[in-house]
Amino acid sequence: MLTALQAQPADHLVLPVAQIWVVLVSLFTPLLGYVLNNKVFRVTLPEPVKAIVHLLLAGVVAGITTAIATPDFGLNSATLQLVLTGIATALGSHALLWKPSGVASKLTGS
Repeated sequence: MLTALQAQPADHLVLPVAQIWVVLVSLFTPLLGYVLNNKVFRVTLPEPVKAIVHLLLAGVVAGITTAIATPDFGLNSATLQLVLTGIATALGSHALLWKPSGVASKLTGS
């Protein structure tokens, strides 16, 4: 039985469907990180600690998305590639989208 993600032809796509899902979800992961660092911890953390929280959060979210989007989730190169794609996308969206737009400063209160 094919899932909805596997049933659609992807001949016209540059990236695999699972990788596109990881990229889309990871674009919004920094927003969750801002709220987590500022609202949940409620302490002034040093910037390196905040960066580590963002990296871990991006890896976990990419791992969950990979587990949902692919049938071959596990300790293998495909999963590692998708998790690293998610981390790179989250870092890139922070640097190129959320920080310059001012959303990061609004959510972090700085």
